[in-house]
Parts: sequence; structure tokens; C-alpha cells
Amino acid sequence: VYAILSKEAFVRKRALDRLTEILLKDESSPQLSLHVFDAEKHAAENVLRELEMMSFFSKRRLVIVQNADSYDKASTMKLETYCSSPNLTVY
Repeated sequence: VYAILSKEAFVRKRALDRLTEILLKDESSPQLSLHVFDAEKHAAENVLRELEMMSFFSKRRLVIVQNADSYDKASTMKLETYCSSPNLTVY
């Protein structure tokens, strides 16, 4: 589990692009391994469903949650609980 924190969108994007490059470099189809959610549009339950799902097309997956600070306390707690025991095939 990684957290990218910065007030500057450029800095967040640059860090996320680099992290994505590093984590998915060995995947034959990186686009199938990457799942991006916007917390302002997707419920935490949808993110958790994706996080808990087993990977069928790749060894590892990268799940990105943008604007996670917009989740309410209950949703944040659910994600924190997941982070304490994450699916080992998901970054």
C-alpha cells in the first residue's frame, strides 16, 4: 500500500507515473493490471471489491484511488481495515 501526498497535482502525477512504471514493468499487459478509481465518483465498496478480487490476467495489479480524502469516515475506516491485511497480488 502506497500513499502519494502532495498539494501539487503535478508532483502527485509524476510520483504516480513513476510508481506505476516500476510496479508494472514486468507485466505483459500493464493496461490490464491497472485500475483507477476516483473517490468522488466511486464508492469505497467498489474499490474494496476490486482490491479483494483475484487477478486472472496478470501476476499483480495496481489499484489507484484518486481523491481518497473525499471519502467519509466510515468508508475511510473500511479501506484502513483492508490495508491492515491486503491482498498480496494487489499494489
